[in-house]
Amino acid sequence: MTLKPLDFDFSLMSDLSVRPPHSVPEEEMLAEVEQTLADRSVFYRRQVERGKMRVDEAERHIALLADVAADLRGRPAGEPAAFAWEAKVRELRREIAIRRNRWPKRIDSHVDPLDRATAARRLEQLDSVHFHYWVRFAFADDLVAGLEPPHFLASDGRRGVLRGWQWRAWAWERDALARGDPAARPAMAGFYADVAAGDAWAAGIWNHYRFCAERLGFAEPARAA
Repeated sequence: MTLKPLDFDFSLMSDLSVRPPHSVPEEEMLAEVEQTLADRSVFYRRQVERGKMRVDEAERHIALLADVAADLRGRPAGEPAAFAWEAKVRELRREIAIRRNRWPKRIDSHVDPLDRATAARRLEQLDSVHFHYWVRFAFADDLVAGLEPPHFLASDGRRGVLRGWQWRAWAWERDALARGDPAARPAMAGFYADVAAGDAWAAGIWNHYRFCAERLGFAEPARAA
């Protein structure tokens, strides 16, 4: 089966979420993945027993999330990931989409109730894991110290990666503005604050992006006030 290519239309922030994804601590991200993994192990086993899910299907979903947890914990040197980046992004989007569809209904349900604050916190944490993969992990190899921008721009296929980063930034800004959340205006306020404070990771991302965007003729997103 041919999968639809990953695109930029997947909202980076759920309707129930309050905190923007770049603001959630990594320990919360890992805790959420581990909790989801524990929940899946129980629920999917029941689904298999009831004939509603194949064994191999359940095992793959669990293994994908376990690989995400291993990424977040930090792998020992030389230990390869079990799944590719794209497969893990798809799995995270699958789980987030399920929650976005089902959890608002559970909040209003008397049969299977879910506390709104708990739903918001857990969605924020999983939104953040997806943001971590979609924006940060995707460009880790492109930010190696000593990589010269002209060489980067000349590499095969790199223009698409650059355009991807540009559109990821815009998609995040678009989503936050659409929510009408004053705290998220502009949406990358936290990122820009880190740049201004001299955070090495944020400044490296921004300077690299700005240089490449200028070379490719992309407009610069609005800066934080």
